Amino acid sequence: MNSAFARHGQDGNLQMRIQTVASFAFASWIPGCVFLFASISKAWDPSTLASLWTRLGIGSTLGNCVLLGLVFFEGVIGLHLLLLPQVGRSRLIAIISLVLFCVFLIYLSTLNLPPSCGCLGAVRFFKNTQSELYWGIARNAFLIAGMLSVPFAKAPR
Repeated sequence: MNSAFARHGQDGNLQMRIQTVASFAFASWIPGCVFLFASISKAWDPSTLASLWTRLGIGSTLGNCVLLGLVFFEGVIGLHLLLLPQVGRSRLIAIISLVLFCVFLIYLSTLNLPPSCGCLGAVRFFKNTQSELYWGIARNAFLIAGMLSVPFAKAPR
């Protein structure tokens, strides 16, 4: 009889471990991979982002500075989310940046002939840039929901 209780305790412990791994996956690892992929793809093929800056009337010098800043920022946030998943500050910064990017994508989708957002470099899932923008908004909403699904740890006092 004690062995049945011991097994139930072990099963509960296993279930808790699975929930912890799943929560880390949705809260840190998946968004971290997306941020890293976006950073690498922008660095690999900056032409789509350069055409976006040109289309929006931003000069090439400022556009190149913003591109370098985005590549660095997304790479650092991606690495933090992957390597330090328990740090809530990285997750908070990632959530804020995704919300700001969603606002930017919504702005782009309101234009008559919207340009490509350049978020994934040369990777194209859609032939239509409007569909690509809506996909980006949906993807970011999914990532934000995943990161918010796990409570933030309280700072020790």
